[in-house]
Amino acid sequence: MKTILYVFEFADDAGAPLREKSDALWGLVQARLESLNPGIRAETAGGIFRRAGGNGFAFKRVCNFFYMHLSSAFRILFSRADAVFVRTTPPLIQLSYAFWCGVFRRKKILWLMDYHPVFGVRTTPKKSLANRVWRALDSVDRLLLKKFDLVVCLDEAMRELVKERAPNVETAVCPTFSLKAVEWLDLRKEPRPGEPLRLLYSGNLGKSHSVGRLEELLKLLADGRGVEFSYCGASGAAADVFARMC
Repeated sequence: MKTILYVFEFADDAGAPLREKSDALWGLVQARLESLNPGIRAETAGGIFRRAGGNGFAFKRVCNFFYMHLSSAFRILFSRADAVFVRTTPPLIQLSYAFWCGVFRRKKILWLMDYHPVFGVRTTPKKSLANRVWRALDSVDRLLLKKFDLVVCLDEAMRELVKERAPNVETAVCPTFSLKAVEWLDLRKEPRPGEPLRLLYSGNLGKSHSVGRLEELLKLLADGRGVEFSYCGASGAAADVFARMC
């Protein structure tokens, strides 16, 4: 029997009925795997706290971060996993599992949902200590990314970035944002004088994300001209946040 270890901070415990799983994305993947091969056994490696949100969420996430990184080697060994399927929550968890999977010679699949080394390098001042730390982690990521057997990306832009860093790694694209029909905004048209600047926000806005910087940017852009702000792929909660911001 083959065992797959699924790594995700908010993973449901192994053996929970599919209909009770809060991690719907993994529920779909697990159901598909089991339909392809009933002999596959799924184990999970989650954090100490398995639910997003609630009181003390930041503290819980810090605990999950250290627990999952420090326990990665033991989870691989104790689960007797033949392959490891890693989602990038908590941040940088793919680095720990890529290293130990290499040591133990396990197959490695990465579901790249957040790319924190890249985010860190791009969003911190170039000469700051934080930027130096992120650049060091980015170098480690470039090295370990080449060790994965498959990297699942959110879109073609992410796949291009992965192929640039690890040309020989197999990739696949699996968008996790909404694919429902949305109002179409043609961004190819140049605005005429007096028309507002049209912006489209595409992607996830999670509970722990802030729109503070985006709001400041919109204030600067709107000065004397106006901005038309649109979004797609967002949840109902995110739509409420955008409405308040605008």
